[in-house]
Amino acid sequence: ALHESAVDCETLLMTEFSRRYTPATTRLRELIATRLGEARQVQVEAVVPVPASPGPLPGQDCERDYLAGLLDWCQYITGRVPTSLLAMEPAANPQPWEIELGFRPDSAGTPATTARLVLQKAQVSPELGVDAHDAPDWPFPKHEIVCERGRVHIHSAGEICWQNGTQDTLGTERLSAERTDAEVMLDQFSRRVLGGLVPVADVQDVCRALALVAATLQSRQSGARTGIVW
Repeated sequence: ALHESAVDCETLLMTEFSRRYTPATTRLRELIATRLGEARQVQVEAVVPVPASPGPLPGQDCERDYLAGLLDWCQYITGRVPTSLLAMEPAANPQPWEIELGFRPDSAGTPATTARLVLQKAQVSPELGVDAHDAPDWPFPKHEIVCERGRVHIHSAGEICWQNGTQDTLGTERLSAERTDAEVMLDQFSRRVLGGLVPVADVQDVCRALALVAATLQSRQSGARTGIVW
């Protein structure tokens, strides 16, 4: 309804999927396109917020929205839409729980891509009285990506480690001179306002991410893999 209303009113909407636009993610996309080939395995280890915890990102300070951002990032990097999802509960707390995304093989018969989220709930003591504005930076998720011709590690928004098939060790690139995610989003929004055709995330991307969050809840309750029909 929001998307249709914006179209009717000729109003531009741009969603804040800021994970897509960090310097490390931008560089990862460049490497996938030029040096490493498609992502075949994606794993993200992250700390999921709880109601008493400080917000990790604007607009992502609850479990649903935080998961939506991570699941969107997995789709963005693989360039594919998931066809199934399995949420795996831990054997005992406080061990992490996991979400596994399954993707359909492409028309060439290439093996299906997989993506896995390893999630730990934040441990926040109400007695500490932690205020979101005074809290330290939220821990940045750890990303490990295996591509056709190499692998990548991302442990911060401004640094990427990668290796192609001819290297023995991971090389590190520091990206502190690159534009921040907020600067990139503002630039893209401005270009679209002026009539540019720069592709940006839209409300339908949000709906897809929230559908995956709903499938996660269903899988956690049933303990079974959930098929996803788009």
